[in-house]
Amino acid sequence: MWKRREIENYICTREALLAYARYDLYGDDLFEHAEADNRASVMGKSIEEMERALQVQRKPDPWSADCKVTDEFLAPLFTNYFEALKLPMLFRKSNYHELARFLPVEQIDPEIREKLDAIFDVARKASPRM
Repeated sequence: MWKRREIENYICTREALLAYARYDLYGDDLFEHAEADNRASVMGKSIEEMERALQVQRKPDPWSADCKVTDEFLAPLFTNYFEALKLPMLFRKSNYHELARFLPVEQIDPEIREKLDAIFDVARKASPRM
């Protein structure tokens, strides 16, 4: 069992979200590259708006273990973010795991390694059915 509510609570950080916003999906798209700062700015504003909204509602901070980050923070955050960019919704709950690649290595919680090691140990002992 995770100490935080869900895996997304471990990969949802301000730094990961801003890195996602700056990411050039196509790797060498001149227009995407030119818009990276704007996307990061819009993401930063969207994060601040959601932090304030959660405070007003007396809900847990999105960076805490007590927030159900998928429903209470990420869903409305990405809705607001893509609306502000005047783009269709391009990042849904089924994509949240992709934030892991934007998480700075030093921010990876030791519990993640612990859980992955436990899964690996079980998998290593498993024998396939014939």
